[in-house]
Order: sequence, then C-alpha cells, then structure tokens
Amino acid sequence: LPGGNDSSANVINARGWIAGGSTTSVIDPLTGGPVFHAVLWKDGEIIDLGTLGGNESGGFYINNEGQVVGASAINTTSNPPTHPFLWENGVMLDLGTICTLESGVQDPFLTVTCDARPL
Repeated sequence: LPGGNDSSANVINARGWIAGGSTTSVIDPLTGGPVFHAVLWKDGEIIDLGTLGGNESGGFYINNEGQVVGASAINTTSNPPTHPFLWENGVMLDLGTICTLESGVQDPFLTVTCDARPL
C-alpha cells in the first residue's frame, strides 16, 4: 500500500487475483510498527480491504468470484480480539465469534463454518 514497504501474498485464484496483506504508512501507536491491512491484488491494482475497527487485518483465502476471507482485529486495544471476515465488493462483513475459517476453498464459495446454536 502507499507508504508501506512490506507485503505478503497468501493465496492466488484461477484468475490470478491474490489475497494477502500489506503494511501502510500509518504507525500503530501500540507497537510502534506499521499498520498491516488485508489486501487484494486484482488486475494489477492493489485494493486495501480495511479492518473491522482495529489496526491489523489479513486476507487468507480468495475464490474466483473475488470474495476474500481473512481475520481482523476489532478494536485498537492492546492484544485486541480478532474476528473472521468476508470481504466482497468493497464491504467487509464481520463473521463474529461463532464462525471459524476452514483451511480450504471450494469455488464459487469460501468455506466458513459457523455455529448455528442459539445465543
């Protein structure tokens, strides 16, 4: 991302789109290091997927529809909790604490397991 100098590619789909993460020019006041955001590399462009309110996020899986699943800190406290997310068309959806990420992706859908018991 602009101002960042470190990035990681975690997975590539059949279209050549990559989900991963990148540092930004913003400094995390808790760590003193750069903030790290989930990103999507698509057709030569890097897209910042943002966070769920915290300073850190990462994209772990992508399908051929461009849906990205990852994890994000949900606040800016020390050792913040993280939640899985689904990002699609510019919107990051918080999957909360009842969902976990699966290690595989089945196109055209990302595999996410959620607990269906009533809260």
